[in-house]
Amino acid sequence: MRIVVGGVKGGVGKSLISASVSKLLARMGFNVLLIDREVLGWSSELLGLRTKGLVHNVMTGEGRDHYTEFREGGVLGVLRFYGDSPTFYRSLRLWKEEEFRRKVFEEYRGLLKGKEFHFFVVDNPPNVFYSSEVVGFEASIFHRVLGEMQRLLLCVSDPTERGVTEAVKYTYAVLEDLASIPVRPPGVFLGFVVNMVPPLPDEMVMAERRAKEACEKLKASVCGVIPFDERLYAYSDLNRVEDFPDQMRQIVQQISQLALSLTSWKAKSLNT
Repeated sequence: MRIVVGGVKGGVGKSLISASVSKLLARMGFNVLLIDREVLGWSSELLGLRTKGLVHNVMTGEGRDHYTEFREGGVLGVLRFYGDSPTFYRSLRLWKEEEFRRKVFEEYRGLLKGKEFHFFVVDNPPNVFYSSEVVGFEASIFHRVLGEMQRLLLCVSDPTERGVTEAVKYTYAVLEDLASIPVRPPGVFLGFVVNMVPPLPDEMVMAERRAKEACEKLKASVCGVIPFDERLYAYSDLNRVEDFPDQMRQIVQQISQLALSLTSWKAKSLNT
């Protein structure tokens, strides 16, 4: 299953959720690949990978430090796909060159085929769509190598009423954009998370109500509310965190149950 994490704006903890979900799924015994598609590279850095990215390394020939992995029960692989913003915009120009596309394809294919992953967690820049170039470059190679697969679109919002409303609109817009691509995935599921809620009773009740309404509108398969937890934001490396919030664990449990409910996915998982 490919879990695509996104949101209409930055600063809502999207990268932290991407890294946390990846780590907790691996702790459950699944093999997980975090694909950091955000040009800031924050989710991969949270998991200890400080690099300029696969595309940058192909462009410069500087090395292959864009990927690392470690064991958390299952294998947790971490890949930074792009470099910083200047590197990304330079790669847009180079993408027209067949030799550059071939080199990126070969490097990425080797990583995707090198291990049997159960989950692919993709961290995105804010407010992007399937037709966005930052999405298309990575996704075109991924699906060419592994084919289409079940997909969970996990939208992250702040707890404000306006933030939730805009995040719901963004999710609908992403679905509309997805409908325009030539090849549709075999199954698209939605998830909605209200994050960084002030840990006060009234704030949590209000956030839970807004999340419930959003999830009912979207018919979301995964739904959750996560309070602000300063422990997570105090670390620059999530590998030092042992105790994640219960609400984060509950969301990951929902994701694993959704995946295991899919017959084809379950058969593949049991065979690996």
